[in-house]
Amino acid sequence: MLDALGEFTASIAGALSAEPWVFHLEVFVGAGPDGQPSLHFLEAGYRVGGAEIPFVWREVHGIDLMAAAVDVQLGRRPALTEPKTWHTGAGCSSRRRCPRPAG
Repeated sequence: MLDALGEFTASIAGALSAEPWVFHLEVFVGAGPDGQPSLHFLEAGYRVGGAEIPFVWREVHGIDLMAAAVDVQLGRRPALTEPKTWHTGAGCSSRRRCPRPAG
C-alpha cells in the first residue's frame, strides 16, 4: 500500500506544481476488484498539515515543514537534507476500525 500511495502522491504533487511545495494531501484508500489498492484524490492544500503533523515530522524525520513552507512562500528553495532512515506511517479516519499499517 505504501508504494502505491507514494507513487500516487508523487504524481499528484508533480501535476500540481513543478516547483518544491509543502502540501497536505487527502486521499480515499480502498481496494479494487482485483485486490490492488484503489486511491482517489480528495484534496491537496498548499500548506503544512494540521494538528501535530509538523511537529511529528521534525521529531521523526528531522525536517522542519514550517520552515520549508516559509522558504517556499518567500521564493527560496528549502535547504532540506534527506533522512538516513525514513519512517513510514499513516493516519486513518473512518467509522470502521482501521488496520495498522504494515512495516
